[in-house]
Amino acid sequence: KILLDAIVASEGMEDHIIGQACAIVAALSVGNLTCWETGPGAADDVADEPSEGMSELMRVQVEARKRALEAQRKEAPRWSLLRDDAEGLLWLMGGYSWAVQTSDLAAEQFCQANRVNHRQISEAHSLMQQLGELLNRRLSLQSIGTRLDLPIRLKPPTPVQSQKLRECIISGLIDHIAVASPDLGNNAYVCADLGPERAIFVHTSSNVFRRRPRPSILAFNEIISTLKPCMRDCIAVDQVALARRAGDGAACPMLQMGEFLPVPAPRYLREQDRVMAFCSPSYGPLAYKLPTIELAVPADMIFRYKVFAKALLEGEVLD
Repeated sequence: KILLDAIVASEGMEDHIIGQACAIVAALSVGNLTCWETGPGAADDVADEPSEGMSELMRVQVEARKRALEAQRKEAPRWSLLRDDAEGLLWLMGGYSWAVQTSDLAAEQFCQANRVNHRQISEAHSLMQQLGELLNRRLSLQSIGTRLDLPIRLKPPTPVQSQKLRECIISGLIDHIAVASPDLGNNAYVCADLGPERAIFVHTSSNVFRRRPRPSILAFNEIISTLKPCMRDCIAVDQVALARRAGDGAACPMLQMGEFLPVPAPRYLREQDRVMAFCSPSYGPLAYKLPTIELAVPADMIFRYKVFAKALLEGEVLD
């Protein structure tokens, strides 16, 4: 789904995102690309900052955690400092794609310098090339005005490319959404896979684990169980962007639009020939309320025509 969404999103773009989508799909499919994790001083059950009422032992643990994280940041590979795992994996796949074209020695040095599992990223690189060849052969990308050069060698994405790619990734992982649940513990989340009563945490190998503050909603690729269930390959999710996706319920059935609000009142926009209304969408599997936003009322809803009829009677449609 990520690949198909990327192809659709690339229509009309000067620089498409199909190569980047192939890289992300390959990285997520192979998994375990890195061998760099935040150390034991950064346990999830330790608070981020000292607070009033905290015992002396807890205060010492928090201070030790901060010192350990600061020391680790000084020697951290560059990809581990990026926003989340979508950016980190794309950086790794791009860097390796250029290194392996230079020589096997350059590829090995890249892996050593960036704390990467050579076998896994080599497999992911091969899969990325196979996906590119498959898309070129089966979908005839050139016939729709899109050219995917092979072998794929990734360049740093533009801000527009990054935003489009992130939307495609979240769309592909929409059934793997986790929301913060502080009632279940420090830095705890809940997801539909384990149910709303069981806490799940971000794995220490994830870039999201190192970010402060952590996102209230994130998408993840897989769950692994060690001492507690943890999410790997985590991507921060914009709540407002997720809420706007609810406007197209047919494309994303897990997002529910909810009831339209009487206040602010719905309105007809004559210049755009659209009916706009406020609603509070939700993520269905967890019944999680998303931010209230204004959406264009879909054409298949009777409510749209009620608002239009009211505007027509009040003289807001015709002069």
